[in-house]
Amino acid sequence: MQNRVQQFISWNIFPVFLFTGLVGCITPGNLPVNDPAANAPSANNNSAPAKKPAEGNLSREEIEGVIRANLGQIKACYERSLQTNPNLKGRIMTSFEIGANGKVSRSEIANSTLNHQPTEQCVAQSIRRWQFPIPRGGGNVRVTYPFTLGPK
Repeated sequence: MQNRVQQFISWNIFPVFLFTGLVGCITPGNLPVNDPAANAPSANNNSAPAKKPAEGNLSREEIEGVIRANLGQIKACYERSLQTNPNLKGRIMTSFEIGANGKVSRSEIANSTLNHQPTEQCVAQSIRRWQFPIPRGGGNVRVTYPFTLGPK
């Protein structure tokens, strides 16, 4: 089992934005980054936007870089769970907020098909420890980010 986990961990961690639809690996997902233009009312509609516009700004690359640098923490959460449940697999949709100082001020599981609370809590807690660049323009950056986890 340990050898299988080590092989899985070392060879099958790929970002979804490069290899969409992989099964049998931990994959960070497509990154919905705050886009103030997307939240602005259209020219034909004078109503207020459905969501508050982004206050701070970080590029997709900046956010994905921090996520990639910290994937080991997500792998560790999953690897611990695989020891007791070798068939554990699913997708965890995380939602977190990066504060004006670049620290994660809030992290939670928005949705999960993993149905394994210890792994989900570990992932959310790991994200809370991440440090991002300070957002341009001040304010917070809200991020929703999926991870797909599954044994090979």
